[in-house]
Amino acid sequence: MDYTEWIELLPHVLLYLVSGFSFYILFTFSTGYKLVNGVGEAFLLELTVGFIITNFLCMIPIRFGYYANRVGLVVFSVLLGWGGAKLVLSNCFHRILDVVGIHKTVNGSIWSDIANIARNNDTPILICCYEKDTDKRIFGQIRFIEENSADPRVAIQLFAIYGNEDSMIEDMTQESNALLILQTSNLRGVEIYYPSESEIV
Repeated sequence: MDYTEWIELLPHVLLYLVSGFSFYILFTFSTGYKLVNGVGEAFLLELTVGFIITNFLCMIPIRFGYYANRVGLVVFSVLLGWGGAKLVLSNCFHRILDVVGIHKTVNGSIWSDIANIARNNDTPILICCYEKDTDKRIFGQIRFIEENSADPRVAIQLFAIYGNEDSMIEDMTQESNALLILQTSNLRGVEIYYPSESEIV
């Protein structure tokens, strides 16, 4: 293969990368799940996904203009990434995994699982944290969980801090504009209280 053939392939490769990247960025953003660890792996994954999406759409015998087809490909990749994320996060998908005997979370960490459940519930999820080097116990509602991190931070609101023998150190349960940020590596224990009507998959 000479240089001319390589140059002719370049637009196709760029199209694969753009469509694969569009899928990848929407999927990872929506799920909070890190699919690859390095730039090389990300490049290969995006190229592969883009190749599959592009060739799948080529089987559909509907054609528009040159640029309309390419814009449509990117839009389809974005929608596919968003739809794939919704499917993967759904209870139905988890039940399918259970049926086939795969008992594994699709998220990168247990904190990502908790963040997704917190995001999908209208009622608050309560958390009780025990600090490592003190007798402090912190009780409150989960507001945010940092994702894509091996040592995430958790933001809780409407919280109360207790010391020895359940003595109240600080009461912020009525302050809706206050947040407490906790580093999970500084905690020796965590209790999560899901809403009673929610189902833990």
